Amino acid sequence: MLQAEIIRDSNIPFLSPIVMVKKDGSCHLCVDYRKLNQLIIKNRFSIPIIEELLDELGQALFFSKLDLISGDILEKTFKTHKGHYEFFVMPFGLTNIPLSFQPLKNVIFKRILRRSVLVFFDDILVYSSSWTKHLVHLKEVLQLLRDNNIFVKQSKYTFGTHQIEYLGHIISTGTVIMDAAKVEGISNWPIPKSIKELRGFLSLSSYYKRFIRTYGVMAKPLTHLLKKNTPWNWAEIEQTTFELLKQSVCQAPILCLPNFKEELCINTNACGQGLEVALHQKGRLVAFFNKGLGIRHQALSIYDKGLLAVLMAVKKWHTYLVERIFQIRIDYQILKFLADR
Repeated sequence: MLQAEIIRDSNIPFLSPIVMVKKDGSCHLCVDYRKLNQLIIKNRFSIPIIEELLDELGQALFFSKLDLISGDILEKTFKTHKGHYEFFVMPFGLTNIPLSFQPLKNVIFKRILRRSVLVFFDDILVYSSSWTKHLVHLKEVLQLLRDNNIFVKQSKYTFGTHQIEYLGHIISTGTVIMDAAKVEGISNWPIPKSIKELRGFLSLSSYYKRFIRTYGVMAKPLTHLLKKNTPWNWAEIEQTTFELLKQSVCQAPILCLPNFKEELCINTNACGQGLEVALHQKGRLVAFFNKGLGIRHQALSIYDKGLLAVLMAVKKWHTYLVERIFQIRIDYQILKFLADR
């Protein structure tokens, strides 16, 4: 790392120990920043919403992806048996490193952000509606990287494709599907034996809840186990729910990426335990969203639940709907009930 100018000798007295971590069949040198992280004030910068990033790609035909290395000097020192060193680059594991890098890149790419480039931490996606435009956009991005001394990993880049893996999804012309590797990971997930293992499964599966019609209602027996002071009891209903969630992920549909120049349509549905809404465009599914109801809201009439579903949908997708004409499809009996009140 000294020869590669990743680190340099240091005389700073604030030190962290190193540890060796096994990963992918090899050992990786890591710095243990846990003590330092406890003293650092957390950065509150808001990270981009992944769904909104993906939905910017509806008109894109060509994609290029870059994985970045920072050239910033952060004097975070560590000790070894050969001496003390500090990083020339952003070290892994230190609090605020990702959140300090994100706003920096947002400033660098501000002029073209969400017009021809998406930025999510180390991942940069360049997208265009034609090959000619794509070459121009790539040149702009690479020039900005050069001007700001930010470097791209030689082992991780993709140029000029019609289909790309991005943030756990496969994007192609106007559509998005789940990454097959992530689907396989969910389908092969072992039965959780603890709250920690269950939380890991729900975290990964809920990442794809826009693909699953009744995720929120279906997962309720499992999310209930995460509540404070709830005893761990993995019974038949939990096992059935676990298998149904895995099955739903494996059977997830292909979603349409929205075209914001055309009209969107919301379909709503309410049932005894939850609310279901779906966003469509020209008869093609854009996303599902649903939510389980608490005991108090379960007691509402089906008409009130239908109205709640409308409110939930508009709130969920308000950034897509504001200042645009859109349709809401709802049971006419609910509208009649509302008019007669």
